[in-house]
Amino acid sequence: MSSMNGQSYYQKAKEYDLLSQYYKYTNPDLYIKYYYRHLHYMDQLLHQGAGNERTTLGKIRFFHALPSVKSIDLYINGTRIFKNVPSKSVSHYLSLPEGKYEFDLYPSGQSHSALLSRKVDIKEGTPYTIIAAANQNGYSLFSIEDNLTLPTRETKLNCLNLNPDSAGIDIAVTGGDTIFSNLAYKKPSSYLGLTPMTVEFLVKCSKSKEMILDPFSVTLHPDQIYTMLILSSGNEHKDPEIVFI
Repeated sequence: MSSMNGQSYYQKAKEYDLLSQYYKYTNPDLYIKYYYRHLHYMDQLLHQGAGNERTTLGKIRFFHALPSVKSIDLYINGTRIFKNVPSKSVSHYLSLPEGKYEFDLYPSGQSHSALLSRKVDIKEGTPYTIIAAANQNGYSLFSIEDNLTLPTRETKLNCLNLNPDSAGIDIAVTGGDTIFSNLAYKKPSSYLGLTPMTVEFLVKCSKSKEMILDPFSVTLHPDQIYTMLILSSGNEHKDPEIVFI
């Protein structure tokens, strides 16, 4: 088993998922047998990076930010990879060989009439966050590149505006400077290296400098990388929401 690479784990997981789906309604015993084999190879793939990960593998994680969908199943090239991802939560990283992949999103438990579909290029050695978010015309599926390098005992932060109804947004710290300026929709900021500490953040409209949210405090721990996400509430009468991943 140790000689298998990410592509082999992925192919095995896909084969057993197809077999389990074939027997789902005709032979419950075989369905369970093959489904657990599918889960086994998915677990191997998910933990590919825990040891001696090959640099040719890319990584993806998935963040669900659709305000009107409770949970989501994510399929990659026709195989369900992430199941029941709750709203406003992020999956673990998954290692994938370099290539182009078809991503399809469905409400949990469904496998027809995809909410979103998109082809995504995965480059070797590159980590990504795949994001499903609201836009002014409905839903959007897109990817951003992550930066996972971090000096020991330090922390770093970037920010992404996922509220399609907002103009530019500034992020500042109480008693300090603006750390991210004029954040446009779906355009991630650069990363900011920080000393681990508790920080009180201010979220403002870039143009008027009016506060969009009440000040809030977050503890940034050592050896952790954070992305601050500004989410649409899905209701024009409610304030945006902040999530850290």
